[in-house]
Amino acid sequence: MDLIDEQVKPAAQELPSWQWVGVSLVVGIFFGFMDTLMIGAVIGYLGFQVPAYFGVPTTFTGYFLAGAALGRIAPAAILWQIPAGIVVCAVLAMLGLAGLSGHGVFWFLVNFLVIPALAAGACYAGVWFVRRNAVKGPQEEAASEGPP
Repeated sequence: MDLIDEQVKPAAQELPSWQWVGVSLVVGIFFGFMDTLMIGAVIGYLGFQVPAYFGVPTTFTGYFLAGAALGRIAPAAILWQIPAGIVVCAVLAMLGLAGLSGHGVFWFLVNFLVIPALAAGACYAGVWFVRRNAVKGPQEEAASEGPP
């Protein structure tokens, strides 16, 4: 057993399902910002200059990592709550980046519907990836070994 199995998972089992939205919001902001910051540092070190919107797709890898981290910790019953927090995180990020005025209907829909939906998809992909590759339980291991 590792630290997460011994210390974090028992405490996470106590959280009600609505608190996972807030947990994923906080973790999504952290991973989204840190991932974009690291990619931006590498791009800056290489001497490239990119527009601010370049940070939007780089944030999606942070949302994927947030989904992967929380998917490992959260109980199996917690599924939609993790991407819901990431949607709130993405909407807040787009409010800061694009604002609510100064663009047409098309860009408003892209900024506040399409981008948050893609962010939720990236997060759900992280949850799915971790839970698909989860370690088999004792009964599944015994069934996969075959007869002795």
